[in-house]
Amino acid sequence: MGEHRAEILPVYVPQQVLEEATDLTQEAEDRETGGILIGHLHRDPTVPEVFVQVTAQLPAHHTRAEPMRLTFTSETWTALRAALDLRGRDEIMLGWWHSHPSRAWCGKCPPERQEVCPLAVDFFSEHDERLQRTVFPRAYSV
Repeated sequence: MGEHRAEILPVYVPQQVLEEATDLTQEAEDRETGGILIGHLHRDPTVPEVFVQVTAQLPAHHTRAEPMRLTFTSETWTALRAALDLRGRDEIMLGWWHSHPSRAWCGKCPPERQEVCPLAVDFFSEHDERLQRTVFPRAYSV
C-alpha cells in the first residue's frame, strides 16, 4: 500500500503478519511487545528491482517489556534463531517490529490533548535506533 517511489525498496508484508502483530500488541496491554520479520530478499529479473518479501513474524519471547521500552535479551535472540532454523525455509531476518502502547500512556488524557500528544505519533527512540543499527544494519533491513 502507499506510494511507490523508485528510490525506496519495496517491502511486501502479508495481512496475516500485520494481524498477528496487532493481536500481540493488544495482548501486551500496557507493555511494549515485538518480534522479528523474516522472509526473503528477491531480485525481479524482468526489471532491475530488488524487493523484500516478509513471510512471517516471530514473536520476541524472553524480553524485558516495559510501558516505554522493549529490551531483547540474549535468550530472546537464541529463541528467535532457533525458531528461524526450525522453520527450515532458508528465510533470513529482515527486520523487526515493536509496539508503542500509546492507549495506555494517553488513556487518562482528554481526547483533545491526545490529538496533539507527541507520544501518540510514531517515533523511534534512541534505544530503538541502537537496536536497528546493531542488529539490522543492512540496506534492506526494515
